[in-house]
Amino acid sequence: MPNDSFYCSKEWINIRLYKLFLNPFCENKKCDNYATEVHHIKEKNYFPELAFDINNLQSLCKSCHSRHTYTNIKREFKPLKKKFI
Repeated sequence: MPNDSFYCSKEWINIRLYKLFLNPFCENKKCDNYATEVHHIKEKNYFPELAFDINNLQSLCKSCHSRHTYTNIKREFKPLKKKFI
């Protein structure tokens, strides 16, 4: 879990548990494992108004969530700062 106070809030904990109650199995069509993670379909950083929208949440198993998150990482390339001694 990222170091973010959002994920420690009562609202998130409650909606996360509710989503896992509604969909206890991974919603990835190729998977039939139990869901342990709740994923924001549209990222909460870009769509904060959808952070608690049940329709924007997806129940996933740990493996599918990790795979999905890894493939959708938005990387920022920054030039290296060289220090000359």
